[in-house]
Amino acid sequence: MAGIAPLTLGVVELVFITLDSESPAAGVIDALSGQVFAGTVRLLDLVTVTVDERGDVHWAEAEGVEYELSGLRRRVPGLIGDDDIRQLASRTPPGGHALIALLELSWLRRLSDEIADAGGTVAAVERIPAAVANAVLDLAADTC
Repeated sequence: MAGIAPLTLGVVELVFITLDSESPAAGVIDALSGQVFAGTVRLLDLVTVTVDERGDVHWAEAEGVEYELSGLRRRVPGLIGDDDIRQLASRTPPGGHALIALLELSWLRRLSDEIADAGGTVAAVERIPAAVANAVLDLAADTC
């Protein structure tokens, strides 16, 4: 694998979080910052979304003391695109609020780097939704 430059980023995912109010509850911030501090993910960008009563979508980079105190500093503000925001916001009812986090899966990047160092390549990663994985697990348990 000589000659291949290391990747700047590993696998990146958009995570859409619906909120009960305009500002995320402390528990939401704690959950995100806990994963960042554990090294499981790296926060690249974070956007707040509001869908007004007419259905118009409004968004802004997440800023404020609650994010700064929790250590949720964005590495690349503006990386979440307008089209991504609009598409995800379509899942929010009028009057609703959400948070969109762009996360690099740090654990998978480390795994990919180690595999590359050993001469292999992680060629694909497929996400299986939790509901599907649990249904398959239940089926397997029933047949045993």
